[in-house]
Amino acid sequence: MRKFETVFSNKSESDSIYNLKVTLKTADASLSLTTTSFYFGRVYPQETITLSAYAETAKNAETGKQAVTFLFEYENEKGTVYSATEEAFLEIYQPAQAVLEGFTIAPKVYSQETVETSVQIRNTGSAAIYRARIELEAAGLFATEAVTAGTVEAGAVFDGSMRIYVGNKNMESITQYDAQTGENAYGQTAGTLTLTYEDAYGVTYTQTQEFTTVIEKPQVIELTVEKEEEEKNGWYGAVLVMLTLLFLLIISILGIRLKKSRDRLADLLMIKKKEQSR
Repeated sequence: MRKFETVFSNKSESDSIYNLKVTLKTADASLSLTTTSFYFGRVYPQETITLSAYAETAKNAETGKQAVTFLFEYENEKGTVYSATEEAFLEIYQPAQAVLEGFTIAPKVYSQETVETSVQIRNTGSAAIYRARIELEAAGLFATEAVTAGTVEAGAVFDGSMRIYVGNKNMESITQYDAQTGENAYGQTAGTLTLTYEDAYGVTYTQTQEFTTVIEKPQVIELTVEKEEEEKNGWYGAVLVMLTLLFLLIISILGIRLKKSRDRLADLLMIKKKEQSR
């Protein structure tokens, strides 16, 4: 609810206005006034009058200008009745309203890893919000980039995601790889997620959400599976070589035996041939 004032003047240099009644009317029910009528017994020449009232908009009122009509009914000194109308415009705007939702982070994260979490901006108002963005601030945690939503229309939801690099609590930026890594570099850290947006008039709004997590030392992963696989591959290779050598040996033995058989057969044929020639 806001107060507004309008000022009117009797422009006549010689005639007074008598029994002046001013009635106020709005264009529709989305704008309501606390006072809709005023009465003045006499308004002297060149005198001004001020009309004060409070205006309130409905939740579904459209943003923009809305006319308020002023109906004047008055008499001159002889009792002749006159009427006139004037219009004034009130600027109506809906307050920007949005909430930050959907952000969660694991209760324990490991240094030197990158985690990803979803974030949402829900416009709960009746007007669009502009230049909406989400930023993270926490010791040892660094968003790889701010989440920028831009314009979110009334009633709409922006779905996004945030990638967070886990460093250690002694790091001042994501590029500071030479930060000390003592015991105080790890442990619980507290941070804030901040939603910033503007309304149609450039007014900035902020909303924050607090969170905590624990930064653990970097995980050391032993590649035991790969080592076993490598050992298996080496064993299979050795077996294959042995089988190949054995196959070649068998082929050689068979070849030697075949040659001996052929030579013996040739000798037998020669002996038989000699016996027939006798």
